[in-house]
Amino acid sequence: MARFFVGACLIATASGFVCLSAEEQAEVGQDITSCLRRGLELHEPFEIFGGKKGGLSFHDGLLYNVHKFRNRIPPQVGCTNGHVGIELLLSFNETKVHYTWKTVGLPFKGGTWTFVRQATVAISLTSPIHGRMPVTFKELRMTEYFAPSVRVDGIQPFSWLASEIGTFVAKSSSALLKQFMEKNYIKVFENAFDQCFIRSS
Repeated sequence: MARFFVGACLIATASGFVCLSAEEQAEVGQDITSCLRRGLELHEPFEIFGGKKGGLSFHDGLLYNVHKFRNRIPPQVGCTNGHVGIELLLSFNETKVHYTWKTVGLPFKGGTWTFVRQATVAISLTSPIHGRMPVTFKELRMTEYFAPSVRVDGIQPFSWLASEIGTFVAKSSSALLKQFMEKNYIKVFENAFDQCFIRSS
């Protein structure tokens, strides 16, 4: 009998292949998901990329509540060429982003919160079947991203600044916003699985 461990969890299988049955695949997927959630929660909030737009600069970006994801579909697990392949489709409904903003050439600054209504990412992972090796991040693609809501702090009574910041978010094309958030999610997830592993014996 082969035995497989994901993180601290033991999975016993009836043969030398971790993904023989649907039940065994489900256990691997569940343990990888749990390992991911623990790691994300431990390290939140995550630093993310900033930038400039018009007369505004955005810096000190922080991403919150990434660990509050849900699986859109059960994790898909398969074996090929001596490796376990794991595909995750994760949905985010409670993610929020905070930036410190300031005006270029003017003494105004404050904070802005962006609340993501819906984002979905597809993540591909791999790990050797034999030995004790961390799960390796392969790629992440953002498959859905809906326009967020925005709250601006620190600029009363300068309401025109709130309008400018809101307009920046609203008028940015959905494709550009999706690309920007995908870049940030890759930054978060590319090292998120370092403490997740599969071990056979």
